[in-house]
Amino acid sequence: MKKSLLLLTLCLITIVTLSAEVTYSAPEFMQAYYSAYSQNYINTLASGRGNTGVAKIENVENILLNPAGFSTDHTEMYIEFSIKPEKTELGHLHENQYRSSKPFTFVGFGFNPVQNLSTALYYAMPKSIEYDRYTLDDFGTAVFADRKPQYNHYSFGFTNAYKVGNLSVGVDVNYNIHNNYNFFINGYPAKENLNEYTFGFSGGAVYQASDRLNFGAMYSHSSDVTFETEYIDWDVTVPAKFSAGFSYYYLADSVISFDYEKRFNSQMSSAYDDIDIFKFGLEQQIRNNIIRFGGMYIPSTFSGRVTTPVVELAPNIIPQTPTNFNNGKEDILSNDQTFITIGYTLNLEELTFNLSAMQAVACEMKSTQFSLSIGVNLSDFDITKYTPKRRDD
Repeated sequence: MKKSLLLLTLCLITIVTLSAEVTYSAPEFMQAYYSAYSQNYINTLASGRGNTGVAKIENVENILLNPAGFSTDHTEMYIEFSIKPEKTELGHLHENQYRSSKPFTFVGFGFNPVQNLSTALYYAMPKSIEYDRYTLDDFGTAVFADRKPQYNHYSFGFTNAYKVGNLSVGVDVNYNIHNNYNFFINGYPAKENLNEYTFGFSGGAVYQASDRLNFGAMYSHSSDVTFETEYIDWDVTVPAKFSAGFSYYYLADSVISFDYEKRFNSQMSSAYDDIDIFKFGLEQQIRNNIIRFGGMYIPSTFSGRVTTPVVELAPNIIPQTPTNFNNGKEDILSNDQTFITIGYTLNLEELTFNLSAMQAVACEMKSTQFSLSIGVNLSDFDITKYTPKRRDD
């Protein structure tokens, strides 16, 4: 009898668990699992070596990986562009596409105000995603309209890094805009443009244990933001993250890096798993060229059924739902990713040209990213070196 009762209890628990459905914890494309496409891997040098670099000390481009990994003795500028080709969606009926329509992902300006202190101002776009598309059906009118919602995360930051002996420490304070453009709520006919603003903070350290070995760590604090519409509100926590790693110069011109990153996605929703990300990268310098290779593994934070928000309107308002409405149910497939990466840098006297490519393989969301960036030493830059000369010069 006791065994039968226990078995029945276990069955009931299983049924309840399987029938439970997760609801949105934020406006749609801010959900943690959409990072499988929306995440922009900023820093072309790092993205070519498996997005590693928490233990490296480089120029202004390295700020987002670790503010302590930024050091300069001159005035410099870094500009980056990224392209993410269209990919098939994770949820809904898996019949539409994601795209990123804003390729300008980073510009940074760094300088050296006093000895051992490096200071920078920057603009970055850590996330961007556009959905193509919601085709809306006005019930009873046979009228259709297309809606292409976007989520873009803009960040403006101020960073200071200071070096004391073999230890570098850095702090980054940033102002963030979370832009949900042309946002859609099932049943609600009006377009929503939801813009909210938060301050963020991250700090880090890099320790040079020897001429060949560096250790680094970085922590980015969570932030809270509230989105309000006429029918539904969200209190959203943008998750914290932690990174640690090392870089080893096994030859004077060869570097291997290993990084570990933890994203605390459960801070956004208890339905999401915190994830442990593992990365490695190799760099080989050949005269004024640098070749990079790498890999990165990102486990799935969530898979299952999601109940999308649906609002009930006054009787005189005709509701709108997309043709892929599926009764408000959305099935999210596993979104773990394994990336392979490649990169290249050409170093000139005051300029660096960087290229990288990242490709997710053997997974549902085969995200791709191509990056191009230019770094300029503004203190020594002489444009006449790079312009055609007259014949008589």
